[in-house]
Amino acid sequence: MRLQTLRIEGDTCFGGAVGVYTDRDGSEQARRVMLTFDKYMAQYDHEHANAWNKLLHGIGIPIIIAGIVLLVLTFWRVGLALFVGGWILLFVGHRIEGNKPAFFQGVIYFLVGPIWIAKEIKNALFGRSDGPTASS
Repeated sequence: MRLQTLRIEGDTCFGGAVGVYTDRDGSEQARRVMLTFDKYMAQYDHEHANAWNKLLHGIGIPIIIAGIVLLVLTFWRVGLALFVGGWILLFVGHRIEGNKPAFFQGVIYFLVGPIWIAKEIKNALFGRSDGPTASS
């Protein structure tokens, strides 16, 4: 039995996604597959295509991180206000784009989101670098 197709169905937190393999005879078999970090980033990028959603995430995620830092440093009122305000911006962005936040697919996206937005900010400031070119 050779595999004909693989379909990913959701994410199960840190345990990877469930891959549904379809054999040539049409039978399906579910197996747990571990997605690579690049696939998580690509999925996150796909779900954040709207320019307004990207902008609101570019503002909201750093505000959330600053809020967490201030909560830890005992400036709890300011920290809590920033934390809640940042989340409001993220949910408004998803409302505009018409989809749910990625963390509903798995908690791994709480880590992917800040890395994705740091990459987006870096690309906006310094230009997109997709790796080395074949001419080098």
